[in-house]
Amino acid sequence: MNLIAMTQHTGVRWEEIGFALGAAGGALIALGNLMPFARRSGSLLGGIAIAAGFVLAIIGVHYGGLA
Repeated sequence: MNLIAMTQHTGVRWEEIGFALGAAGGALIALGNLMPFARRSGSLLGGIAIAAGFVLAIIGVHYGGLA
């Protein structure tokens, strides 16, 4: 049963958004570790962004019919 009905084009878009969010999260972790006052919050927000980004990418691959 397909819970999230999407076309292949929509799946590609979800992947693009997911990978962009993952890249932004990686940059946030890198910048957060450069500045001593933003180390914990940068790592926390960056990790959440990476996790959310790759969840979106997995949804795009699975439900978008890209596999």
